[in-house]
Amino acid sequence: MKFITTLLTLIILKVASGQRLNFYQAWIGDSLEYLKLDSTHATFQFSGNYVYHDKKGYHILGDTLRLQDWFHSSSDNYKTLQHKDYDYLISSRKNSILLKPINDNALGLAGNRKEIKYQPINSIYKKSFGFDSLKFTSTTCYGTCPEMTIIIKGKYVFFSGGRHAVKQGNYEAFLTDTLYTKLKDHLRKSAIEKIKNWEQEVYDAPYYTLKVSSKQNQKLIKGYDLPLIMKDLLKFLLELPTKLKLI
Repeated sequence: MKFITTLLTLIILKVASGQRLNFYQAWIGDSLEYLKLDSTHATFQFSGNYVYHDKKGYHILGDTLRLQDWFHSSSDNYKTLQHKDYDYLISSRKNSILLKPINDNALGLAGNRKEIKYQPINSIYKKSFGFDSLKFTSTTCYGTCPEMTIIIKGKYVFFSGGRHAVKQGNYEAFLTDTLYTKLKDHLRKSAIEKIKNWEQEVYDAPYYTLKVSSKQNQKLIKGYDLPLIMKDLLKFLLELPTKLKLI
């Protein structure tokens, strides 16, 4: 893994100015494509009309980023461990990186786009985010996904819990200053104004709806699989009822 890190630093991340990019951070594309590499896996989401996201193993081979799937198949009665490669030419430009699919698997995974440009995710964060009201709903699934509705106006919270929620029934609560600040910060970092609703397949997963309203506009986001840029906000909202004094 040290060899991979060295390649990342010396081959990919060095730009013409002599500066180097920190590749181990979250990157975001113009259509909220998401990419983050840790020491062993790549977490990604090629958005647009294709919001599937996944975490795969990866290798850096010269100037190529290779994502890999390892699997068994019924074609040989699951005897042999097989793999599928997704290869992308990767290059850096000042404070951005560019991915270009160079095999059919990679092109299909990228929604048939020939290149995707990324910039550091913190470069698109708003300086602040204000809102008048927020409504979040989550449905149950075949497992134990919590069925609930949260409505927030200022620091006032209305909570309605169904199956698998922390409480069943209707309750009220108030956000502490710390929770209110965290909520606004998660909203600030979620690029709410850029998110679109995409068509998605229905599968065994909860369905989420988030409506954020202010005097200037209203944004409605819904789906089974939300953009990865919202993952911290989604986690915060799903865990929020456990942090409130519900009465």
